[in-house]
Amino acid sequence: MMVHLRHPNIVAFLGGCLNPPDIFIVTEYMERGDLFSILNNPNIIIEEFHKRKFTLDTVKGMTYLHSKNIIHRDLKTYNLLVDKDWDVKVGDFGLAKVIEDDSSRMTVCGTTAWAAPEVLKEQHYTIKADVYSFGICFWEICTRQEPFKNMKPSQVVLAIVNEKLRPEIPSDIRKEYVSIIEACWDEIPEDRPSFAGLVEELEYIQAPDPKSPSPYYLQPDTSNTINL
Repeated sequence: MMVHLRHPNIVAFLGGCLNPPDIFIVTEYMERGDLFSILNNPNIIIEEFHKRKFTLDTVKGMTYLHSKNIIHRDLKTYNLLVDKDWDVKVGDFGLAKVIEDDSSRMTVCGTTAWAAPEVLKEQHYTIKADVYSFGICFWEICTRQEPFKNMKPSQVVLAIVNEKLRPEIPSDIRKEYVSIIEACWDEIPEDRPSFAGLVEELEYIQAPDPKSPSPYYLQPDTSNTINL
């Protein structure tokens, strides 16, 4: 599947081998690792501008993926990879599936904290399940928190299915972002936006100029260091 995907926000497939025991694939090198680790690293300063860029990169990659009738089925910040220029690209297509018919039934898969309610309920689901997962990712980008951090996977499933639980949105998050997050994780799949629509909406929202051209690492405080 990855062989045919070419987009600036999709991790590029470079080659591979299917001859046992040497079975492997080669992709472009994503120097900065996964977005989950970056967001949860307190030593990395991320301005509002960068959060918007991470989000747009993700949405553009997913727009391309859905235009090819491919549903990712495991979209999460662990699978959003970051290159040396801080560009975010969608990766890990181990659970991705080409959908010939949008009404086709698919198996339960994905990661609990990012999985849509209809997936957890083992109901019919569509590409809108990816949109729900993106809503959780966007919440992570805005808050730099881990979804359902203090809950066991089984507790998360029951809370989402029975109580329609969602991560709490802090009051300091931009109202435009809150509207998008809540629309993406709407209980009704048909009411969730498309990724193409999200690209337009996010590009319309004005972001402040960055204080720095890219995220940067905090430097250690050496004011009290004594050089011997």
